[in-house]
Amino acid sequence: MAISKQVFDELLGDRDPNAGFSKDGLLGDLNKALAERILNSLRRAVSRFVGSPLSVAKRFLWKPFFSG
Repeated sequence: MAISKQVFDELLGDRDPNAGFSKDGLLGDLNKALAERILNSLRRAVSRFVGSPLSVAKRFLWKPFFSG
């Protein structure tokens, strides 16, 4: 997918174009945003599959102790 020049200029903002590839530059920010989006989607998928973290803890931690 190509990014238009206008969108690229908007993303770059007041930053130095030469610093775009640094850790704190545009590429670093895009990598962080993509990683957060992937992590959130994985969390939603896992919670739909196994339930909320609390229900998983109850299922695997509490039942063995209290099931007699």
